[in-house]
Parts: sequence; structure tokens; C-alpha cells
Amino acid sequence: MRHLFLIIIMSITTFAFGQFGIKGGVNFSNITTNDDNVEDLEAKIGFQAGAMLKINLSESFGIQPEALFVRKGSKYQYLGADVTSNLDYVDIPVLVVLQPFDIPLQIQFGPQFSYLLGTNVKYENAIFSLSDTYEAEREDFQDYDLGYAVGLGLNFGKSIVELRFTQGLKEYEKETQIGNVTIEPSSKHFNLQASFGVFF
Repeated sequence: MRHLFLIIIMSITTFAFGQFGIKGGVNFSNITTNDDNVEDLEAKIGFQAGAMLKINLSESFGIQPEALFVRKGSKYQYLGADVTSNLDYVDIPVLVVLQPFDIPLQIQFGPQFSYLLGTNVKYENAIFSLSDTYEAEREDFQDYDLGYAVGLGLNFGKSIVELRFTQGLKEYEKETQIGNVTIEPSSKHFNLQASFGVFF
């Protein structure tokens, strides 16, 4: 964990000539899965907030690395159990920012690295568990995820309004035994984010 934040700080120092900013907003999260036992998937509303750095390489082209706290997850049923999944990540997208037209509309896209900070995943009314409620451990999930982000931004001077889609490419679960049931890795995160940011 200490090494992760050291990398972030070093990156910001390296690109000190860029515009530093902060942002925050809402995060609509859900999962994709190929497990037929997962039913009644519902999106969750969470939040995301953090820092960003805009490095303008020309009037229409730039790079924008970010470090964001993002709460992801979903609600669903698994073999009759009610599952509430909350997973907290540090997302580090590195975005290409294009502004090809003479309007304040930006196109953003690039890879994203995510590191898992903590989890709160509960199975309730789980008849396959030794108890009625089972709470998964952080060790039941992968430490990191790799994915991508694409979005649009409206730039108003030092302020920006963004709408973004992110998709994880790794299955975030590990194989886990709950009672007499084995949870197989099968699910990936995706998110729709709306945020407001300010550069200094």
C-alpha cells in the first residue's frame, strides 16, 4: 500500500509542469458475470473522488493521469442468497485527452489500473453457509484489476464536467469455499461515472 502511494507521489512530482486538479462525483457500478447462479443483478450508486494532472502537449492533445478512490459493487442473488457487494479501489487511469474541434468538448480514453483497498461483501439468507449470514474476506478477492476508461468532458476554463465509462478486464474474485458451495472467479466490474473537477 505504501509503495502504491509512493508511485503516485513520484508521478505527480515528475509531471509537476502540468495542471493539478481535484474531482469528485457519483459512480454507478455493476458487474458482468458468466455464472448462471447469479440472478437479479442490480446496480449500486456510490461515489468517486481524487486528484488529476493535466499535461497539455498541444492545444488539442494532452495526457491526464488520475488517482481516484472509487466504491464499486452490485446487488444480486446467488443460489437464493441476497448478496450486497461493496469493494473500495484506488483507480489510476492514464488518459489521452483530445480536443479536436473549436469547442470545449474533450474525448478521453486510456488504460486503467485498480488496487483493492477493502471489501464489505455479505451473503444473507445463505442456506449453503454454516450461518445465515456470511461475510467474505478481503483475501477472497484479487489485489488489483486492469481495465480501460472512455469518456467525454466539457472544459470551462479551469473547471471540467465529465461523463465516463470504465470496464475491468480481470475477474475480481478468487476461488472461495462457502459451506458446501465453491465460488468460482466469474465476474468483472463496470462503472458509469459523472464528475465535476477543478484545476488550479
